[in-house]
Amino acid sequence: MSDSAVPNAKDLEQPKIGRDDCAVRALTFAGGGFDTVMQMGVIHALLVIRGRAPDAVVGVSAGAVNAAALAEVLQAGEEFERCDRPGFTTEELHRRVLEARVARFRLIMDEYKRAPRDVVDALLPDAFQVEARRPLEPIDHPVHDQRERDARREAMESRAGLINLYNALLKVRVRFSTLTLAIRRWLGLKAAADVRSPVGRWLSVASELAWSWIHIGRNLGRIAPSLHPLLEPLFKAKARRSRGATAAGLIFRWRIWTWLKQSFSHAVLTVLVVVMWGAISFLVLGLPLIGLGYVATSLSDHYGSVLRSVFIFIIYGLVVLTVLAFLDRKTTPPAFRRLAGKLISFVSHALRSLKVPGLSAAAAVVPLVAWAALSFRILWQWRAESESVLETAGITALVVYGVLLATVLVFLYRDRAWFSRSGSWIFAKYSAMSVGTLLILFLLWSLMAWMVVIAATVLAWTFVSAIDWIVSAARARPIPDVRTIVDPEFTKNVWAFTKGILPYLANVLWLLALSVAAAGLWVFLRGRHRGYVRNLLAGYDLAGGLFHPHALRQFFVALFDREYYGAVNMDDVVERTLGDDRSPRDNASSVVLSDDCTPWARKRPKVVGDYARTKPPIHVGLGVADVESGQLEVVPNETKVVDGLLAAVAVTPLFPPQRIGERLFIDGTNIANEPTRSLLWLLRDRVNEDSKVVHIYSVASLPFSHPLLGEEREPYLNLREAGLPLFRHFSRYFQYFSHSSLRKEPEPYLTLVDVTLRAQRLRRLRDAALERRLTQVVTRAMPSDGAVHLGKSKRKYVRAWVTPIETDAPIVLNQRLMLAPEKERRILISETVADGCRAALEAMIRPSLGGKTEQGVLKCRLAVEEHLEKRGRVANGNPDLYVEELPGSSTDSGPGLREICDRCAILRRRVAIAPFTQFSGKPALRHQYHSQSLVVTPWENMGPAWPHEREEGCEPLSDDPH
Repeated sequence: MSDSAVPNAKDLEQPKIGRDDCAVRALTFAGGGFDTVMQMGVIHALLVIRGRAPDAVVGVSAGAVNAAALAEVLQAGEEFERCDRPGFTTEELHRRVLEARVARFRLIMDEYKRAPRDVVDALLPDAFQVEARRPLEPIDHPVHDQRERDARREAMESRAGLINLYNALLKVRVRFSTLTLAIRRWLGLKAAADVRSPVGRWLSVASELAWSWIHIGRNLGRIAPSLHPLLEPLFKAKARRSRGATAAGLIFRWRIWTWLKQSFSHAVLTVLVVVMWGAISFLVLGLPLIGLGYVATSLSDHYGSVLRSVFIFIIYGLVVLTVLAFLDRKTTPPAFRRLAGKLISFVSHALRSLKVPGLSAAAAVVPLVAWAALSFRILWQWRAESESVLETAGITALVVYGVLLATVLVFLYRDRAWFSRSGSWIFAKYSAMSVGTLLILFLLWSLMAWMVVIAATVLAWTFVSAIDWIVSAARARPIPDVRTIVDPEFTKNVWAFTKGILPYLANVLWLLALSVAAAGLWVFLRGRHRGYVRNLLAGYDLAGGLFHPHALRQFFVALFDREYYGAVNMDDVVERTLGDDRSPRDNASSVVLSDDCTPWARKRPKVVGDYARTKPPIHVGLGVADVESGQLEVVPNETKVVDGLLAAVAVTPLFPPQRIGERLFIDGTNIANEPTRSLLWLLRDRVNEDSKVVHIYSVASLPFSHPLLGEEREPYLNLREAGLPLFRHFSRYFQYFSHSSLRKEPEPYLTLVDVTLRAQRLRRLRDAALERRLTQVVTRAMPSDGAVHLGKSKRKYVRAWVTPIETDAPIVLNQRLMLAPEKERRILISETVADGCRAALEAMIRPSLGGKTEQGVLKCRLAVEEHLEKRGRVANGNPDLYVEELPGSSTDSGPGLREICDRCAILRRRVAIAPFTQFSGKPALRHQYHSQSLVVTPWENMGPAWPHEREEGCEPLSDDPH
């Protein structure tokens, strides 16, 4: 069994959800990253109206974190209600409870405001680690137990893999134009499959492959650095265990060894790339020419110079035909004319590819010399004393080419219609042009390689002569004449040296080519080419996800369960720290949770089912997707809260799946972002069958209930018309932060990013609307005598109504946080929480404002007081008990916490002073309209008002509009 589940699950029996003859109130929190911070506003709204804790709350993805936060806040201070406190009145105890809840809410809010910076910094390596190619080694402190040390070590290895992947990507010096050409060739191969004619299909594929191979040859020097990470997964599936480094090791490292290692690696990889490309090119182009030359040489004894003249005429005729076709602007397509320019620039690109750092330039000479030995000698010096092996291989290649040509002719004969449509002359012309193009490229490459060989030999001989000159001068011997370097004898020596070394280099080339072929055969037979992408990521320790979840685990531990790793005996930790004992700590013993008022600690970490057994009971559901079944459900009750949250936010491919028991779970948004399905999964087996109905308050950061997913609903406001003296005084220095918010019509979606984000929102709108409408249709079809009904398949169906809690316009906090400085982030989060609180109050207390039937704006404090007075009259006729101030609020602000209410407004406009604040990192100036106010709208299907936490019983169902 996984460590995520508690073994003694039989002791975790859950109570039923709901009470007899009462409505079950449930909250659902949708996902959306940091956009879900607005759901914290719902928690703030429950604190403001002293609302009763919901019977159940279910969240998916980041909404699951807010679901657990709601239970943490509303159950804070439960020891004051559970225990008898002599000397405290009831009002004082309730006051202590409110203070504990406010303190818990503020603690969570502070962690949320620091999360964008802290979590990202913990996940991503810094610049020093990336440059040093080593992560910072975690400190083995006695306060950590063995499990936490293992997690920190795994996180370090994952960060090391991310560093290596990042550096591997930085090594790729391929231009965007080259990437565009590669994509074009890949699309061409895909399009070739749609050609109807078999001959046309194979010719298209051959053409695309040939041009792809040419583009690879033009970028050999740039491809070399990425060869090692691309080939390593074929021979090794596991990642190297990285060793961390200390801070001093990262800062004061010796860079010369890193440079030498990179240069040597680059040199070896360049040799391999050039050898592979040259060997394959030789097999395709060189061997048939060898065989043809051998045949021509053999027949020359019988037919003499006639055949040789015909052969030369054919070769040079193809070249001349190709050149003339390129120069013919009237009959040649533009594509072939542009190809002439590409041929001219081919040599320059090939020479640029040899620009490699360090030792690579010198090492690249070796394969070039070998390539010259096989190309220049064969093409320009066909002699009878050629190697018999090369002659045999050439004849074999010539036979293979002949068979392929015969096959093409057979298919052309069978598909005469295609041949007649294309035209015999055009087909022959383009075929000749293709062959001539390849021949020109082959000759250019051979000539360039031979020039490089001569240049390298001259440089080497000059270097040897210079050494001889220095040695002679040091030993007081006669200094050699400098003219010997340009003497004709020097040329003879160079030619003799080159002629003697070429056969050896040719043998080296063949041995390397055979080694590469043997390695490829071994990879194919072992099946290492299967699952290549997974093995590639596994080489960087990123097969499960790009990031290790340890940073998120620490964030959840700090928020929800500080005893996740067990209780800490600080006295023992301090003693072992002073004694330089770095061994992991042992979990201290702790007492069991009991009903008395003694301080307690758990023997086990907090599990999800603990929320339902703590007062006030709240059934928390963490929506996840089961990898095996593909169903959206909730984690089991015996699951640790931290592990359940890790499963809820396991967004693929960022984080790996979370194992709970014998099952794997990932983020539920892979199935649906609307958690209604997860809530029904939770209620189906736990809801009180004597309950009458389920009221679902669906909280989302998008206005799903609106007919259009548009912009703000407020009318156009002009800052100059608003009469702002600051604007009139500094009008020439002001610029608007968001131009779209100052227009009546929405701004068009022009870029690909905007269109993609818009499509994602529309998809979420479609899924949420379909889920809600389907829930309402099923509810209308069920009788109203109970909340649960059994179908013919003995499956339970829940009768539920959905009330939306959503903002006026889509929240785009994720994008805004990425571009905002630290101070601006905190303000944006507070504003989003305030928007969520306003949306929750507009839905929860709207029935208490029965007289406000027309649309309008009402001050939030007046609306909350009216709601509390009405709930007081409903409960026990003591309205004064319910209008006490919330701890942390202010009389000159709203009814909630001041840091939230000060950011509450129906309409905001941001104005920035361009010369001073554009790049200063300071938050932009804000003008708020209708601060601490609610928008009262007439609803046709309005759910009941949210009850007070101290109300006993429930309202009669006759008042339920559903």
